[in-house]
Amino acid sequence: MIFKQSAMKNFKIITFLLVFSLVTYIWSFNKDFQKVKDLESKSGTLNIEEIETNTLYRLKGEWEFYPEVFILEDELSQIKLKHDFRNIEHEWITDNSFENGYGYATYRLLLTGLDPEMEYGLLLEEAGSSYRLSINGKKILSNGVIGKNSLTTMGESFTDKDVFKSDLNGNAEIIIEVSNYEKVNSGFIYAPLFGDFDDILYFYETSIFVELFAFSAMFSFSVLFLLIYIIIKDRRSLFMSLLCFLFAVRIMSTGSHIIYFLNPYFNLPLIWVLRLEYLSVFLMLPTFNLLSNTFSIFKFNQRYRTIAYSIILFFLFASVLLNHSGLEFLYLVFQVLIGIFGIHYLYYAYLAYRKQTLNIYSIFILIASIASAMVSIYFIQNTRYSFYLMIMIFTLFIAASVIHRFSIISERTIHLENIVKIDPLTKLWNRSYLNELKFDMSKYESNDLFFVLFIDLNGFKDINDEYGHKIGDEVLRITARRLRNSCHETDMIFRMGGDEFVIIAHMKDRNSIEKVIKRIRDNFSEPFAIGELKLNLSLAIGFHQFVPNSDDLETIIAMSDKKMYEDKRRQSNQ
Repeated sequence: MIFKQSAMKNFKIITFLLVFSLVTYIWSFNKDFQKVKDLESKSGTLNIEEIETNTLYRLKGEWEFYPEVFILEDELSQIKLKHDFRNIEHEWITDNSFENGYGYATYRLLLTGLDPEMEYGLLLEEAGSSYRLSINGKKILSNGVIGKNSLTTMGESFTDKDVFKSDLNGNAEIIIEVSNYEKVNSGFIYAPLFGDFDDILYFYETSIFVELFAFSAMFSFSVLFLLIYIIIKDRRSLFMSLLCFLFAVRIMSTGSHIIYFLNPYFNLPLIWVLRLEYLSVFLMLPTFNLLSNTFSIFKFNQRYRTIAYSIILFFLFASVLLNHSGLEFLYLVFQVLIGIFGIHYLYYAYLAYRKQTLNIYSIFILIASIASAMVSIYFIQNTRYSFYLMIMIFTLFIAASVIHRFSIISERTIHLENIVKIDPLTKLWNRSYLNELKFDMSKYESNDLFFVLFIDLNGFKDINDEYGHKIGDEVLRITARRLRNSCHETDMIFRMGGDEFVIIAHMKDRNSIEKVIKRIRDNFSEPFAIGELKLNLSLAIGFHQFVPNSDDLETIIAMSDKKMYEDKRRQSNQ
């Protein structure tokens, strides 16, 4: 029965995650590719005949290119001597115009055919390590501080947008001055987006929202699993917390670089933001190895775990010491390792299924998790929303197993606690729990009353002596059922030992206690039917009012016990 309930729970979890993944992937696929068109410029000029509403355009094609020149600062005669063209997207790191990727330059594009009355928008995504964008001589965007040497350049990288209008002739001269002295990708990683300003604004805000949502979700998951680890000391939860934290850092330090958006005064150089990005990615593999080692089918030996810890230390030092080119090479090694370990894990999952040590639901979770991780690494790194989605899917499927494990451990803990607190014969609370009992008065109203009833079965010893303990045990079970039927749900019933019981009765007024006592006596007026036996037993009851905030419970129980003996003597004298 328990297995069926667990299987049904797993089936529901898998079904929900599968539907969620499918719907959100379709949504993200449409968001990634819809309503973005390419425009190809020729010889640094692009004529805009007409733009469609709800459509953005990437300004690709040939831009005028001036290496080692800032147009707004240098002489025009010098500019003409250095005139060249570059196809956008264009990255310096592979451009022979700059030795080892260092230097500064200007890009220029002339837009014609614009409506002088219309407001246009321009959006740059991770353009350059530092740039200054001007339209018709007016600066509208900047990123970091540009300069002609490393002392005057301060690199940053984030997505930004602004509004502009053409001149009276419908022309807009776009000049983007870029400098790079940190050996990171400079120039245009993505071609600028152009369109109606409202469409640009919507695209920008959606990008920020998606990244903030993904970052918040991963950071929240990290905190959640850390709390689970603190509660149950489960290593799987700890590694899951670390993995989610690495995802959060990865999201924060890439894309629109919301690390700058969250704190505009954050002055960490771009190269260190990129080191943070690479480090978060590199640490995911050894962390996942340690996480997978907590699953029964991936019980790796101590040498394997030592290798995982060594890889963590290696990536820590490499991310601090290597330059950008070294980090890019290390990332290629990382991609190869992901493929090897992915196949390795799937093979282990296949063996576990063949040996029937892993059910089909767990197999599905594992395959979906590994597949989503590999797809995000190899196929959709540069896709705006899908990368974050695949991280989310990976996390959800792994989280499903962690939370399921947490629920099992919690249920076992509660079960063990109940075993300690519950009398095994009558299933009532036991004396040990009564001694530890602490009242949370916030659950009750200020005018509520409490009474302690001490109950003893008259003649129970004679029944044990005459019929044996088996019949005596059944009498105690029936007694427990009758006491439950006599009390309210908020009342607490304890077996003190033998045939003695204590009830902490929750009342709304003082007169109610007499009604409860009468109801208990009436329920025990019926004979106890055990097989062919019919036994008549009566009760001796003593009670006393109990004020949790001021009274000592043990003292009140003793006073109720004394009154119970007075009731017993009264009944024996009648």
